[in-house]
Amino acid sequence: MDSSLHNMLSLNGKRTLLTGAFGGLGNGIIRLFTKHDQHITATTRRPEDEVPKHENVEVARVDLNNDAEVLEFVKNVDPFDNVILCHGIVGLRVIPMITPDYAQHITKTNFLSKTNLISQLVKRKKILAPGRVVNVSSVSAHYGSKNVSMYASSHAATETFMRSLAKSFLKKDVTVNSIAVNAIWTPLFEGLPDDNPIFDAPLGHGEVGDVANAAYFLCQTGSEYITGETLFLTGGQAVFDD
Repeated sequence: MDSSLHNMLSLNGKRTLLTGAFGGLGNGIIRLFTKHDQHITATTRRPEDEVPKHENVEVARVDLNNDAEVLEFVKNVDPFDNVILCHGIVGLRVIPMITPDYAQHITKTNFLSKTNLISQLVKRKKILAPGRVVNVSSVSAHYGSKNVSMYASSHAATETFMRSLAKSFLKKDVTVNSIAVNAIWTPLFEGLPDDNPIFDAPLGHGEVGDVANAAYFLCQTGSEYITGETLFLTGGQAVFDD
């Protein structure tokens, strides 16, 4: 590879904050980014014995739903080149069964915890320039879903927040984008057959590496002209869905 192209595509030596780091998608991002000599600060609530060991990964035990813990974490951490928001919960519940407590829990985890973390990082100048913010979202934010309406709504709200953040960062050399995914194969789907309706996209289910590659692309130096956008990883669903 031409050296100038390699430098443009490389993330070597940069620092990334990754939330939801040890779920299926987060683990895929860690594997790809550390392969390219990224230094990752990975947030988790998991006990130490449930956290996989990776080189160049610093584990930060912080509950992102706890505002005081988030404030303390941000105050004491070094600035980041990249921030990747990959945490969240699904929560299957039909609309008649939605309660205020349930709605608050989904909204706090999938939306408010992200806005609070970003707000604190921006306030304390913990996102470097040039910098990248990448939010892992869901295609349900755009099409809705009868069984995960609160989940879909929380991701839609977060994507709107990210577009507003992108506007605030214009001319400041920090880009902000989302990745909207449909069914990505993780241990959550272990045991389901490939013909399960959840994998009904024309190209079937996606792989964790598809999300990691998309996040890597959006964090590269060569992606600085992309901001305020949503990259769809739907296996053709967005084009062919009836």
